[in-house]
Amino acid sequence: MHCPRCGQQQISEDTRFFSRCGMPLDLVAEVVANGGTLPQLGALNANTEWLSRKNGFKFSAIWFVVLVMILLPLAGVTGAPEEVAGSLAILGFFGSFLLILLSWMFLPKEMKLNVGVPAYQPDATSAQFLGGKRAPNALPPQQSIPVSAYAPPAPGSWRDTNELQPTSVTEGTTKIFKETN
Repeated sequence: MHCPRCGQQQISEDTRFFSRCGMPLDLVAEVVANGGTLPQLGALNANTEWLSRKNGFKFSAIWFVVLVMILLPLAGVTGAPEEVAGSLAILGFFGSFLLILLSWMFLPKEMKLNVGVPAYQPDATSAQFLGGKRAPNALPPQQSIPVSAYAPPAPGSWRDTNELQPTSVTEGTTKIFKETN
């Protein structure tokens, strides 16, 4: 197995850390065994998924609708005491405002999970770097272009003109001086 951080090959099965960078081997083995993910992170996200800022805003909207738009008119129709109606109005309006404020200040944003993205599946070329069979000191295949593939520039190209030659400073100033006099 090769380290994903520094690329060093694992020396033996008994080592617990890569000697070059210090990355733990058991973590790398667990990620490879689970197809590129850690199951502990999935369980952590599943437990705290409902406690988010977005859900806090939803709860405060439901709080406002239930207390102010349902229970308050119901208390008025049934002839409840004015203190009950007033407390329902205050709890509904200021309670929902307080819930929105507390959700915004203290609850985390909802995590975006890449549901449509498939898990990492190693292909044949990456298997050689992730512990697959690879010759120990093999070079990669040749990927260069030989010199014979390059052609010399055609006659009349930009290299044949004298436009790229720097001109003399005195010639330019002499021309300007003659034009002004």
